[in-house]
This record gives sequence, structure tokens and C-alpha cells, in this order.
Amino acid sequence: QRNTNINLQGAQVTNLFGGSNVTGTVLNSLVNVTSGNVANVFGGNNIGGTTGTTVVNFSGATISGDIYGGGKMANVTGSSTLTLNDATINDVYGGGMEASCPTTTITSTNVTGKNIFGGSNVTGTVNTSTLNINGIKYDAIYGGNNQGGTTTTTNLNINSGTIGAVIGGGNKAESGVSNIAINNGTITDVY
Repeated sequence: QRNTNINLQGAQVTNLFGGSNVTGTVLNSLVNVTSGNVANVFGGNNIGGTTGTTVVNFSGATISGDIYGGGKMANVTGSSTLTLNDATINDVYGGGMEASCPTTTITSTNVTGKNIFGGSNVTGTVNTSTLNINGIKYDAIYGGNNQGGTTTTTNLNINSGTIGAVIGGGNKAESGVSNIAINNGTITDVY
């Protein structure tokens, strides 16, 4: 399948995937969430196959779980782009749950939540992550992965917001070079 376009404008969904389920290649996936209730959002595939490029736009809906730019257990081969506006979200990952994504970009504006990770969650390799933070309220922002895997280069641009901690690297995961630019905001700790 070349392209997928999903627009969630209502209803109740447990897991929303921009890509395929068990197998299959999706070149480009686009997920727009503007209303309704959803548990978890994945820009990529579920347990197999690959997605080339993913784009996730989230604003206004109710989410009880997390948002991933990548797949659950399936890799993204190109890039993921997440744009988050005016929402309350638990955790955000530029990469996948247990999957890789070469390049990730997260732009978050007026969002409240727990943690943002430029990389993946449990495992996965991310070459470059970029986070653009505008007017958010979060416990912590990590440039890298969460529990495992690696992120080679992380770029964090903090323009405003109230943040407990800004960490250039990962949580329990390795990272290489971290670049942090803080232009404004109220931040407790920077690492």
C-alpha cells in the first residue's frame, strides 16, 4: 500500500495505527486526530512490515495512553513527524514502542503531560531526534529513548513552558551527542 490517511474526528478507538498490522509496506502514513477518545496512537505499523514516512497531527481529542511517531514493533525506514497542539497527553515518543526510526521530529505547543521522548520507548535505534517545545507543561523532556535502544544525536529547542527536567539524552538508554537550546521557560533541572 502506498499511502494511508486516517482522520479521527469522533468515536472511541483503543489503538490507532497509521500503517499495517502483521505485514506490508506503507510508503507514507498520515494520521490526523481532532476529536474523539483514543488510548494509543502509532504513526507506523503494528507488529510487522515497515512504514516509510509517518506524520501524526494531534489536537483536541482525549487520549488515555501514549502517542508514537513510529510503529509498535515495526520499523519506520524514513522519518516521523509529530505535531501536537492544545491537548493533554501522557507520554510522547518520536520513535516506536519497540522499533526504530532514523529521524524523528516533535513539535509540541500548549500541551500538558508527563514525558516527551525524542526517541523510542523499549528498544530501537534513532539517528537524529529534534524536539521543538512551545508553551507546554511537562514533568520531563528527553532527547533520546526511554528504556533501551540508542539515539545518536538529539536536538532540543525549548522556547517556552513549565518543565520539571530537560535531559539531552535518554532515560535508561544510550545517546551520543546532545544539543540543547533554551530560549525561554521555567525549568527545574537541565541535564
